[in-house]
This record gives sequence, C-alpha cells and structure tokens, in this order.
Amino acid sequence: FVLSTPVARPTSPPPSLRAMKPAARAALLALLPAAAAVTPLQKVVSMLDSMLAKGKAEKHEEEVEFARFKVWCDDTRQQTQKNIDEGAGQITQLQADMDKAASDAEVLQGEVEALEAEVGKAK
Repeated sequence: FVLSTPVARPTSPPPSLRAMKPAARAALLALLPAAAAVTPLQKVVSMLDSMLAKGKAEKHEEEVEFARFKVWCDDTRQQTQKNIDEGAGQITQLQADMDKAASDAEVLQGEVEALEAEVGKAK
C-alpha cells in the first residue's frame, strides 16, 4: 500500500489523544493523515470517548438509584424491627393477661362451688 501524496503529521493531537500514553499516542499519530478532516481512527477514538462518557453517566445514575434503594431498605428494616419489638411486647402483655384471667377463673370457680354448697345447705 503506497500513498501517492506525502502524509504530513498533524501539529497538535486531538484532546482525546493527549490523554493517552506517549507510546500509544505516537503510534496513532503516525497513522493519522493530515489531509483527511476526520480519519477512521479519530472516529473510533471519538466513539470510545463518547462510550466512556455514557458509561460514567450511567454509573452515576445507578449509584444514585442504589443509594435511594438502600435508604428505602434501611427505613423498611427499622420499621419492621420496631413492629417486631412492639409485637413482642404485646405478646408478653397478652400472655400475662391470659395467666391472670386463668388464675381469676380458678378463684371464681372456687367461690362458685362454695356458694353452690351454701345454697344446697340452705334448701
């Protein structure tokens, strides 16, 4: 492959090439013809830059969304734990109420039997 016109090197690399490592940049600059407005390689570099920007934007959006989800999970966990603690307290209170009612029922059963016995004697 031989070019009929001489290829001049660009005087200043595009901004995306300035960020590259010097050896890679030099290799790419050697391939860039000065006559063409946008070379295929420059287009690829531009596409890679836009992909990088898009990826960073999507990553940021995902981080924000995850932060919101984490807050929701933490709030839900706290509310659920609070409800569990309140329920455990109610269970304890209701168990005590049931024990007291059973004890009262036994006492009252004894009183009823005593009163029935007195009524039986009175007849």
